[in-house]
Amino acid sequence: LTPFDSAVIILEGDRDATIIAGRGIPQDYINTIIPLEEWVHLKALLNQEKSRMTQPINSSISFWNRIELPNIRSSLLAPMVLPSAAQGVIFIGSKMPAVYNKEDASLVQSLAYYAALSLKNSQLYENTRRQALTDGLTGLKNIRSLYDDLEQEVVRSKRYEQKFSVLMCDLDNFKRYNDLYGHLTGDDLLRDLAMLMTSVARRSDKIFRYGGEEFTLILPETDWEQALILAERLREAVEEYNFILRNSGESSHITISLGLSVFPDDADTPKTLLEKADKALYKAKENRNKVSWIQVVSATG
Repeated sequence: LTPFDSAVIILEGDRDATIIAGRGIPQDYINTIIPLEEWVHLKALLNQEKSRMTQPINSSISFWNRIELPNIRSSLLAPMVLPSAAQGVIFIGSKMPAVYNKEDASLVQSLAYYAALSLKNSQLYENTRRQALTDGLTGLKNIRSLYDDLEQEVVRSKRYEQKFSVLMCDLDNFKRYNDLYGHLTGDDLLRDLAMLMTSVARRSDKIFRYGGEEFTLILPETDWEQALILAERLREAVEEYNFILRNSGESSHITISLGLSVFPDDADTPKTLLEKADKALYKAKENRNKVSWIQVVSATG
């Protein structure tokens, strides 16, 4: 619709901008991050909320030089802006001088607006989807995510003939804790516990709030021996942790019990893996502050 030799789409972040797509530019610049503090002209353009022709290229020369295109002689810059927030900018460049006119600027600005609208709708959809899969209290994934991720892990582990483990965790005497300190303090405990478990678990492990005071972990590429080591590490970390009470600032303590199941040793479907881990958890709860596995029971702690 308008002449160009090079074109890019750049999205704005809080502190930087990212080149997400381009034509007529070196492809290794796609996904390049540019700190906004180094590029004041982008901020100025977004604040204008309208397209701008730069002929000669003056203020946009720093951008074209940055992506190794010093032969661009004229530019058309169109901000992708909605009333609520700036989204990014479309840069169009030509090797010919003075090639763009007001009609080009108006056309590209219209396209930039609809691009911003589509992007906003996509972000709203993604946020809604993320909220549907996230526990509102702890920020962990919820039970719906758990079943989806378990299905994927079963498929992946079957394909590569690998084991993985599932841990079911339950707070010991949590009802008593709530009765003693109040439900708001109990919520604080659950949030702190989620952060503690995240810090102890490996980066590849996935943590979910199963419901109430129960949590579940998926441990990829992990056999029962490795899983028991991690489970003990979690149990000990919780036992030793000082949970701070919101009103008094004093510390409190609580323990967890854990049940383990292993794919494919114990079960080969998401449902049966959870059932086996829950059965092991029930056994651990008989004495509390334990880790149990139905086939090989570990009752340390």
